[in-house]
Amino acid sequence: MTKRTLLVAAAAALVPLAAAAQDAPQLNLEQKTLVRCSAAFALAANLQESGDRSLGEIPELRARGQEYFVRAMASLMDQTGLGREAIAALLKAEVGALAEGDALAQAMPPCLVSLETSGL
Repeated sequence: MTKRTLLVAAAAALVPLAAAAQDAPQLNLEQKTLVRCSAAFALAANLQESGDRSLGEIPELRARGQEYFVRAMASLMDQTGLGREAIAALLKAEVGALAEGDALAQAMPPCLVSLETSGL
């Protein structure tokens, strides 16, 4: 399975197909980081699980990345009042952006810093 195929499969598993497309809400930088890094960790964990090491030497992300994802999305919902469908639409858009070129690899260093500062 190619990296692109894995990313697309991960995106399909991550975001329900029934997620309603809505106008993107205005998020601040911290909130955008939460969305971007949550999507990045989900994609990277799926790559790691399949044995793909194209992202280089990064820590195992299944458990910590999942906890980051859950806490970040709950926080985003609390801060913005967005519902699950709106959050799913944000994640879907971010997964699509991270699947382009080397966007996922470029997102990992700042996202790993975010993970470390989260205390998880």
